[in-house]
Amino acid sequence: MDEQRTLFKQVLKTRYLLQAITTGVQRLCTGKRLLRYAGAYLLSFFVLCRIVSASSTGIFAGMIAALYNAALAIIFFSAGLVLLWTLGTPKEFIPIMFAMTKIQGLTNAAGEIPVLLSRTSTDSGGEIWEFEAYGIPLSTFHDAVEKLESALDVAIVTADTGSDGRKILLTVVPHPGPWPSVLPLDKFKLPEKNSVVALGENRGQSVYNDFSVVPHLLITGQSGSGKSVFLKTIMLQFLFKQQWLVCLVDYKRGADYGRSWESRCALITDDESLLELLQAVKTEMERRLDLLHETDCPNIDVYNAKHAASPRIAVCFDEVAEALEKSSGMSKEDKERKEQISYLLGSLARLGRAAGIHLLLATQRGSAEVLSGQIRSNVQAICGIANENLSILTLGTADAHKRIPKFSARGRFLREDGTMFQSYYCTFEESDFPQK
Repeated sequence: MDEQRTLFKQVLKTRYLLQAITTGVQRLCTGKRLLRYAGAYLLSFFVLCRIVSASSTGIFAGMIAALYNAALAIIFFSAGLVLLWTLGTPKEFIPIMFAMTKIQGLTNAAGEIPVLLSRTSTDSGGEIWEFEAYGIPLSTFHDAVEKLESALDVAIVTADTGSDGRKILLTVVPHPGPWPSVLPLDKFKLPEKNSVVALGENRGQSVYNDFSVVPHLLITGQSGSGKSVFLKTIMLQFLFKQQWLVCLVDYKRGADYGRSWESRCALITDDESLLELLQAVKTEMERRLDLLHETDCPNIDVYNAKHAASPRIAVCFDEVAEALEKSSGMSKEDKERKEQISYLLGSLARLGRAAGIHLLLATQRGSAEVLSGQIRSNVQAICGIANENLSILTLGTADAHKRIPKFSARGRFLREDGTMFQSYYCTFEESDFPQK
């Protein structure tokens, strides 16, 4: 009963009643079939009025007919408003609102729940649900994502504030079904834009990263979370479709990749070779930045459209901590080399986007001792299966620890913008790739 009272207290507020009725009138006026129904509805009212008037006899016939007609008018008017309200509310409005009353913690200080204002279909097969938030902050929606998904039977792709700052926009996939355990990547459905790669799917909606906008990624997760497979899928897209220059830094000698990778990209396995590589990449970055300045081009995409193409360069670390972490027994020379590597990575992270230089950093450890603030502040973080500490270090919250099952979600990741996705698993054949 308390839930029902809370529900009706919200949805029967005057402004929402008027908004729904106004929307209903607009839909009525724009639909020919609906207009025919409205005409039939009004015609039936006048016919009933005539029948009542004709059937009334006796001395009080006029008064009785008037009373009956007034009653019919009230009934038809009230029913018309209810029908307009029903027509003007989003699909499944009452079930959705009733489900919202069951979500603990999603109320303001006055006990008010968010009100669903509209549902809009997207080109990707999902929907955007707009809510009146009643002062409930976006962070509360983020904290309640799992509860919202369970109560509403949706997968929440993103949660953002509306244009006026008071609404909340949820991009959702209705009735999404279970998460897939393996998600093969179709090589014939890769993004067309050179800088865009497919990361995975959120219940049927593809999740992408545009490296011209988000130039660097930090991928963390416990051992067995699927980091190497995820990193490999991204790099294979670079090589297969995008024709990037790829450098793989893997102190395990490329054990997870196979010897064929040495024919596809530069494989770096020690500090000395890595330092030489980063110095060369920094020199190339400075050359490109000079070219952009001389040709008045803001970024590498504009430059490539006008001049000879300069391919994007990706430096990918399978375990970046091995390249950056210093130990107490390390020689002074080795420590200085680590510091130089960290400095160069920070420089590439700060300046690389316009020049088409990109970093992909995978690690099990996200501590400040491993990654400097200069690096962390210029990468977008993605976290897989993680304990609470690693999730907080990566995302700033414990969401990855809370939302990603520990034993049944290999390959599932959470971006720092709140988007969860199952990463693609690349099944391309050896013959699909160019040689370096």
